[in-house]
Amino acid sequence: MSEKQRSRKKWTVGFFEDRRGSRPVQEYLAAITDVTDLSHILLVIQRLSILGQSLLETKQAKHIEGVIYELRPGRHRILYAQDGNRFVLLSAFIKKTDKTPRSEIDNALSNYREYQNTGGFFEQTVKPI
Repeated sequence: MSEKQRSRKKWTVGFFEDRRGSRPVQEYLAAITDVTDLSHILLVIQRLSILGQSLLETKQAKHIEGVIYELRPGRHRILYAQDGNRFVLLSAFIKKTDKTPRSEIDNALSNYREYQNTGGFFEQTVKPI
């Protein structure tokens, strides 16, 4: 597949939704008051929907462990997993240390297990502001 063809492929990106109907990443984004930060985050999410895991070839995404990957827009981190042609945004936090905290990885893994059991996924088109 050529670079041009690969860039046209679209993946589905959506929010993990827990049993109570809570969407942790969507709630995290809704609480951001800095429009520049929010715009940058949404742009990186949109790039994931276009480039898929090719985004790992940039500094905007990184493999953490197992099924967990990390989007890296500025000081914000969004942990996600791939499920077929779907990317599930599992959890988010502000980066404060050089290494991703174990508690954040464990939280994302727990959310992923719940996603696998319940199928809790809220698809939403993400466009930069």
